[in-house]
Amino acid sequence: MLYKFKIPTNAWVTPYCETMTDSYYHSINNLGVKGVEELVWPGKPDFVPLADAFILRYHAHRVDFLTAARLNYLSGWLISEKMLDILLGFKLPEHGIYDAWVVHRKKRYLYKILHLYHSYDNVVDFGKSSFYVVDYLDKTNERVYIKDEKEYHLALSKLSQHNHMAAHKLYFIEESLIDVDIFKMQFIGSGIFFKKNIVDALKANSITGIDFEPVTQPLTRNIRWADTGLPVAD
Repeated sequence: MLYKFKIPTNAWVTPYCETMTDSYYHSINNLGVKGVEELVWPGKPDFVPLADAFILRYHAHRVDFLTAARLNYLSGWLISEKMLDILLGFKLPEHGIYDAWVVHRKKRYLYKILHLYHSYDNVVDFGKSSFYVVDYLDKTNERVYIKDEKEYHLALSKLSQHNHMAAHKLYFIEESLIDVDIFKMQFIGSGIFFKKNIVDALKANSITGIDFEPVTQPLTRNIRWADTGLPVAD
């Protein structure tokens, strides 16, 4: 069973981190140091981002998985050392780990940023899934038939700058064939997925600030035909 990341229903302050300290902005503006806002995804950075420091809202809870206005879920996760230690006990795709400081009610706490570099596309059952070339409104004039990851990346290379590839229905390969325990994808939604073993470990250790929902296949995305406005059906 695969699970997908979601914000806990009791996380009533989102994002927890409202801003960053003056030292962060001073370094960015005057010293040319790159901050967490420069992290992109997918991609492996050639720098260590400055993350000093995230300031939590006064009434926020200092949980293990923090949401941050300066850091989105795809470019990196702001997590406690406790959560990182658990994750490192499992098989992760290529990643970077950076120190980050969190300030809450004038006290500083060491956190970590976990940055998974790439979209883990080889977990997709391309032959079973359906793909369309869409515009920024998710409207399409073309379905693309793709049988494997190689054909998918070839199709991506042929897209114009105004279009992108979107999966209307997305299926995974057999879970036993997925060689990592956690991965991100760029096809549908935020795309952060966990195997059951890692979910069980995080729950057993009472990790806070993160929740999970079982993945029901196929994952779907609303795509409409450009000429009629009707939803695609396949």
